Amino acid sequence: MATTFHDFTGDQGSGSNSAEYDFTFKSFAESDVKVSVDDVVKTVTTHYTISNWTASGGGKVTFTAGNIPSSSSQLIRIYRETDVDTAKATYYAGASIKAGDLNNNNTQLLYGLQDIKGGNIIETYVADRAITSSKIRDNTIVNADINTAAEIEVSKLKDG
Repeated sequence: MATTFHDFTGDQGSGSNSAEYDFTFKSFAESDVKVSVDDVVKTVTTHYTISNWTASGGGKVTFTAGNIPSSSSQLIRIYRETDVDTAKATYYAGASIKAGDLNNNNTQLLYGLQDIKGGNIIETYVADRAITSSKIRDNTIVNADINTAAEIEVSKLKDG
C-alpha cells in the first residue's frame, strides 16, 4: 500500500529540533499536504510551514513558534489530501488527447483513492451517526479509550 501519511509524537522531530518533521509521500501540489495534531487540522503558515517540497516525494513540516507540539502524548499526522474536485486536465471535442493529461488525471484519482484507503479520514469528514457498533472491530475498545469522566451503568459491565 502506498504511504499517504506519517505519524509522529511531539518529541520525535528531525534531529535535535522537535519543531521539524520530514515526510516522504508523493503529492501533486504542496497544498495537498496537511497536518493535524491530536486530530485537529492545523493551518499552513499559521501553525506550520512546508519547505523542500517535491512532487516526487516529500518535504519538511516546521511548526511555527508557539505551535510546536512537544508532548510525547500528542499525535502529529502529516498526510496527503488530494484535491479530486477538479480534474488536472480537461478534454475538448476535436482536440488531441495528450498522454501526460491522461496520466495526470489517472494519478490524481489514484492518489485520492490511496488517501481514503490509507486512513487519512479526519473526523470532520465522517458523517454524524456513521460509526455504529457493527463498524467497530471486536476487542478494540480498551480502558484507555473510555473517558475517565464517563459514567457507565453497572448493567453494562460484566461481573468480575
